[in-house]
Amino acid sequence: MFIHGARSFKLNGTRSNHMIGAWLDDLERRVHKNVASVALANKLARIAWSVLAIEREYRSSAC
Repeated sequence: MFIHGARSFKLNGTRSNHMIGAWLDDLERRVHKNVASVALANKLARIAWSVLAIEREYRSSAC
């Protein structure tokens, strides 16, 4: 599910509004698009785990 979400963000997300967008743009210049999708899915899963484990709100400035 995270990979599907990552692919959807890559296709439809407004990257300029998110700090992850700059990270993803840089990554896509260096690796294949599928590798970038899995890397983004991994990043989203780690963010989700952190938010649930610490029981705090998500802060985008911490990316």
